[in-house]
Formats: sequence, structure tokens, C-alpha cells
Amino acid sequence: MFNLNRLWKIFAFVSFSYTLTFEVASAQNYDCFAKMPEAGKYNHTYNLSYNSTLVSNHNAYSSRYLELDGKNGYTLSKDGQAFVYYRGQKLFDDLSEKYVALDTQLGYRHRLCLDEDWLWSASVVYSLPVNHDVQKYDHSRGYVSIPTSFIWNDESNLNITLRATTRRYFYQYTDNEGGKTLKQWAFEPGIMLAYTLDDLTFNADFYDYIGWDFNGAQLYSEYLHEESIDWAATKKWTISLMHRSDGRVANYAGTGYDIALHDKDRSEIAIGLSFTE
Repeated sequence: MFNLNRLWKIFAFVSFSYTLTFEVASAQNYDCFAKMPEAGKYNHTYNLSYNSTLVSNHNAYSSRYLELDGKNGYTLSKDGQAFVYYRGQKLFDDLSEKYVALDTQLGYRHRLCLDEDWLWSASVVYSLPVNHDVQKYDHSRGYVSIPTSFIWNDESNLNITLRATTRRYFYQYTDNEGGKTLKQWAFEPGIMLAYTLDDLTFNADFYDYIGWDFNGAQLYSEYLHEESIDWAATKKWTISLMHRSDGRVANYAGTGYDIALHDKDRSEIAIGLSFTE
């Protein structure tokens, strides 16, 4: 009988092995269309955004929050970079008490220029468990993920990214009907489009998220699309206007597990300020 869980384990292992293989191949003399800093250099990116979220189903849930995230990278070679990513949120109108959400990721990214138009990139990321106060909304309790991307860019100012991410979560669902525990794998394919016109960049991203437990039964699926406009006000400062919409198709394999926020369509708008050096 076809074992879907085994297939994802094989995919994760092959992706991880593929990443390590290219880690030792960085001596090739390619001129990437988007160079990373020289080896031994640090780079930093910080984003501050104000977000407003609304569930479309009779205004059942709404939230306004301020989000601060940052990414600090250290270039190990001309093609390899280690990084730390972190994120915090502050809700202004939560239905329960307010909290600050924490999310920290440690990772390594490697990339290889295939030719003057195509770039291959892969990462290994470990996400530390988030603040326990936010687990009722954000169920991440730690995971390992392997994002793999093929990026196309040429002189037309159009950038196309094809991405596939495999995740292995380190958390458990406990249902409402007997305490059955489910652990999860997930797969997320997506496509990202970006078009640059002078100081403006127009972005459109589309993702699908599919999760399984160890028995191969699907827990749920989720789709997401995001549109944004980025204005490079200066060399280091960028102002962004973003819209995001997602929907969740609840299918908890008969467990009875239910989260109100996670089984309805949701729309979100945000304005952000980014600093990079």
C-alpha cells in the first residue's frame, strides 16, 4: 500500500543531501545576478509593519497588531550564508488578553548560479518553539524545514521564483474526542512573481500548504496569496503596502479538532517599513 508519509521522509532526506552536496561546490566561478556580500561580511534586515486582519465569515474575528521582524546574516562563502530570523507581534484588540508572539529561526542558505538567468537556492532551517501564550493561534512548536527554489531573472525586470518547502513539525495536536495525538509533516509548493519599475517593485505570491500525520491521513490544507508594492525610498529604506488572503479547508481526519481562526477565510492588509544594510 502506498505510504505517503514515507514519500515525504524520502523527499526531505534527498533535499537535505542535495543541499549538503552543493555546500562544497561553491568554488565555481558564476556571476550571480544578485550577489550576496563577500565572505566574512554581515548583513541585516529589519521590518516594522502595522497589520489589520479580518475573517470574512460575519466578522467572527478581527485583529490589529504591530509586527517587528529581523534577519541577521553572516556570509560564509560567496554562495553560502548562515542566518538568524526572529519575529514578534503585539495585538491591540485580541478577544482574550494581549500577548507578544515570538518566533526564532536558525538556518543556512546555499545557492548556485545555473546560468546568467537561473539561480538555484536551498536552505536548512530550524525554527525554535514559539511563546506558549500564542499556541492557541499559531501552533508552531518548532520544526525543521527545507525550502528549495529555482529563480529566473533577466533584463526584462521580471523575477519568477518556483519554491517547494518540506517541513517536519515538532508539536502535537490533541483532539477533543479522546485525546488522540497527531504529529505532522507538511509540504508547501508556491510561485512568486516580482516586477521592478524604477524604484517600485510589484509582487504577487501564491502558495498551497498541505499537512499530514504519521499515518498518512490529511490533517488540513491551506491556500494563500499575497500582493504587495515596495517603494525603495532610499538605498537602505523601503516602504511596503501589502494585502494577504488565505483560506483553510478543515479536514482533521475525524479527530474533531477545531480552531475557529483556522477554518475560515481571512484577509489581511499591512503597511510596512524595512531597513537593510
